[in-house]
Amino acid sequence: MSLGDGAYEVLQLEATRRWISVQELLRAVIIPEWVGQYSDAQKALVRHMEHPLIPIKICQSCHKSILDGETWRLRYDDRARRMEPLHEKCWHSLS
Repeated sequence: MSLGDGAYEVLQLEATRRWISVQELLRAVIIPEWVGQYSDAQKALVRHMEHPLIPIKICQSCHKSILDGETWRLRYDDRARRMEPLHEKCWHSLS
């Protein structure tokens, strides 16, 4: 992993504030938060790889995966001339 100077400075300030090293901050805070945030999307990808006939739905507003159990709607896209999925929350923000 590589970081720009600005990003490293932010990590260094946060680590100093917590009285830990940047490496400890990455291992104990940053990586677990990232895994928690992206694990559902990873599970959807694994499920798709195991069952390729089941398509992965991507919200056309926020461009994130629509996971099993999430509410979503279809919206007609004039330019693409097709129906496209949207998260329920994205649907309401466009209305």
